[in-house]
Amino acid sequence: LAVVAEIYQSRIRPVCRAMLFGFGEQELSEEVVSPLFGDAVWLSEFISVAKLILSMMAECMSKVPPPSEDHEQLEPSSDMWPPPRQCHVLDGLVRKLRGDVRPSSVALHHTIIFTFEMTHSIDSFQSIVPSFSNLFLTGTLFTELPPVPKGSARERDLLDKAIGEHAEKRNAPVIDSFAGIKDVELFGEAMGLESNYVKTKFLIKMIRRGKESSINDLLGASNSLLDKELFTFKVTRIMCARLDATITSLKRTKNYRGILSLLDADASRWVREEAAAECASWKTNNFATASLVATHSMVMRLKSISESLDDASMKEKVDVICLMSGTLLKAVQAQEEEDIQNV
Repeated sequence: LAVVAEIYQSRIRPVCRAMLFGFGEQELSEEVVSPLFGDAVWLSEFISVAKLILSMMAECMSKVPPPSEDHEQLEPSSDMWPPPRQCHVLDGLVRKLRGDVRPSSVALHHTIIFTFEMTHSIDSFQSIVPSFSNLFLTGTLFTELPPVPKGSARERDLLDKAIGEHAEKRNAPVIDSFAGIKDVELFGEAMGLESNYVKTKFLIKMIRRGKESSINDLLGASNSLLDKELFTFKVTRIMCARLDATITSLKRTKNYRGILSLLDADASRWVREEAAAECASWKTNNFATASLVATHSMVMRLKSISESLDDASMKEKVDVICLMSGTLLKAVQAQEEEDIQNV
């Protein structure tokens, strides 16, 4: 914690202060640093580093012993080679910084940087954060600060936008942890939201983008960390949108139109209504392309997750799309085999 705090104090904090409030304190050379703020790539990378350092500081504070405990001195041991030696520089940093960093200050500074990255503005905080003009000064990290007022719809929108951008950027074939969204979780906590909300929304947005193959392992391992009601509700609608798109596609192909007669008319109508509602909520009809096999696989996973819910109505809805996706998959595969035999 002491090392991270020193990096923040000496390297990150002065740049943040100049970036948000100007060069009035003259800690940095305006001639040298100001042109960098006009470089979009440099600025984006710096903000990412600033968020990372503040996130590391918050994580360290949750793990280090309380500041009242004495810093243990390493005793030489004949069992170790080379024998440990005291580092006076590190010991000095520990004595200077370790017990004075305030979690509330770390959280608020992270929230300000996070919001600036998303909006390129800090106007929304100037009227609601006491002593706003003192942020990123030398001693502010060691001052107890009030939390950001919670419940703002704009803040929730910022959080959802950030989660969506993380999901958009994640293209790895396998994503097996939530490490990439730690800074978003920290921002969510400052907004008074549990980390399971951020994790759940991230998985939902990955699924909407057709990337569920990347998160199969993560989805299985994080079952207990999810907001299952939110997950089931949103993913059910996403699956309805996929199924409705599949039905529309089948209607355009002569050989496959007969498959639609296998579907229940009321179920098809309900799926169409849920798909329309989902498209309206995202303000777009451009869903990621997903095969019927992938859709049915996701629906079966959804059914497994929904079994622990107390909401009988939601379970029934999942059963409906499970039956529909299974029926469509079997019928389409049968038609494909028949087409191959007729060639």
